Amino acid sequence: MPHQLLSSTRSRAAAGPSDLPAIVTFYEQCEAVDQFDHTPSLIDLQRRLDNPPPGGVQYRQLWETPNGQLVGVASLWIDDPTEASADLEAWLGVRVHPDYRTGVLEIELLTWSEQQVLAKARAAQQPARLCAGVRRDRPYYCDLYEAQGYQPVRCSTICAVPWPTPSPRRSSLRALALAPRGPARPKPG
Repeated sequence: MPHQLLSSTRSRAAAGPSDLPAIVTFYEQCEAVDQFDHTPSLIDLQRRLDNPPPGGVQYRQLWETPNGQLVGVASLWIDDPTEASADLEAWLGVRVHPDYRTGVLEIELLTWSEQQVLAKARAAQQPARLCAGVRRDRPYYCDLYEAQGYQPVRCSTICAVPWPTPSPRRSSLRALALAPRGPARPKPG
């Protein structure tokens, strides 16, 4: 049974190695429902923390209940702005604990991610591209992004669309790339 009220969750930046065991446990809880066949291990997460890819900045924001239960994670990679690139690119991944999937927390994760990208884009004086990979066979994630105004643009494991002006749909297949439109709104029902 999903928990309906999340107004008391708090958001904070991941604190590094001390948060990794809770993040692994959280990903395992999500994997039991999502079945992505990919759950990062503690070693995987520590390796990414110790050896971040060059050319950008990674952010991991955590949402917790008042008792400290991890219920949401937004992972965001923002490329370093360059003059050679027309757009500042950012890659997003969100996960919400299966018991907290009501549409409310998801909006918080997406809104936080969008704000980070827009701030970097303004500072770099570049337009931004916010990208997310979505598997077509995972309707929860497809519906999550589409409910917030994001549009499919091409068939690929990873999709992208210019932000704030979305490009026309390039594929009839259901793969998503994101460009928010208007105020955030909860998913009906």
